[in-house]
Amino acid sequence: MTARALALALGLAACGPLVAVGAPKGPPPARHLLSSPPVAGVPADGAVAEAVTVLGPLAPAALQTPRIPVRLAGTEVRYLVGHQWAEPPARLFMRLLAEHLVASGVPVLDRRLAGRGAARQLGGELSAFGVEAGPPPRVRVRFEATLLDPGGLRQRRFQAERPIVRIEGPEVAAALDEAAQQVAREVAAWVRQHRHGTEPAGAVAGAGIEPATSGL
Repeated sequence: MTARALALALGLAACGPLVAVGAPKGPPPARHLLSSPPVAGVPADGAVAEAVTVLGPLAPAALQTPRIPVRLAGTEVRYLVGHQWAEPPARLFMRLLAEHLVASGVPVLDRRLAGRGAARQLGGELSAFGVEAGPPPRVRVRFEATLLDPGGLRQRRFQAERPIVRIEGPEVAAALDEAAQQVAREVAAWVRQHRHGTEPAGAVAGAGIEPATSGL
């Protein structure tokens, strides 16, 4: 089966219009949100020096739209029909990171409200947030995190995958939500670990997570 035939069979759309020429316009796409993490009951320390400002992540072109990308082979990308995010994934993930930081006890300073940013800043690139058609099909979330604080610059890659049975909107959105929650939770733990400068800048902490590398 060719990639184009596979795309049609999976109910995917090309990067252009989602409605075929001459076809009646369908209903508006269902919009999905990421769920908020449960409140863990960990009080934020409240120290200004420990606060973090979360910067909007960079994202490739395929993620600068609310539509959900499906990678078929190599660099070929289609989009899921009839389902999309309420906002582009980078914005949703930025808020999710802030929520997980607060839930883990790390104060978050919103520079839009405070008029200034914190001394510690968390940014990076959301390099994957979509479906890998496989086989087998799965979803993948990857965040190349950058933490800048008075001690220097730290970088680390966080990634999570979830298998899916069918490339269909509700199942894909639920699986991406699970993967995003895992990544955001691990990023928050990493930021919390370094709030007292427990490791020199540039080191890679923990096992099982790759360091961020250039050219990805």
